[in-house]
Amino acid sequence: MEKESSGIFKSLTIPGILARIISLLYLVYSIVWILKILNAKNAGVDEGNLSAFQIILIIFLCVYFVGLLTGFFKDGLGGIISILSIILLLLYSFILGNMGEEVWFLAFLLVFPAIPSILYLNSWYLMSKKRKD
Repeated sequence: MEKESSGIFKSLTIPGILARIISLLYLVYSIVWILKILNAKNAGVDEGNLSAFQIILIIFLCVYFVGLLTGFFKDGLGGIISILSIILLLLYSFILGNMGEEVWFLAFLLVFPAIPSILYLNSWYLMSKKRKD
């Protein structure tokens, strides 16, 4: 009788492995980037001078990273959380944001963070299809 794997190794599909590798790279890069900004004496942003858009951006990015971390253990849930965060950020930028022409640049930039989310969802789909067979 085979023992069913659990946790991070539950879905060892190719998209799942790629999603975990890319997520790990995004998370490490983001942590290094945040630490670099915090250590810089002239970061350019005073604590009291954050705009509403910057605060919303930070919130959506935190939710995105929570989705990536959740994806390590639950492919479907992590993919849904992170892709919803990206979609809601884009909707906010299009509807309520004050970015003007730069909103298209933001949309282009958010294609790359969507890659692990899509891979998590693909892995979840393949695993659920495999369980049905």
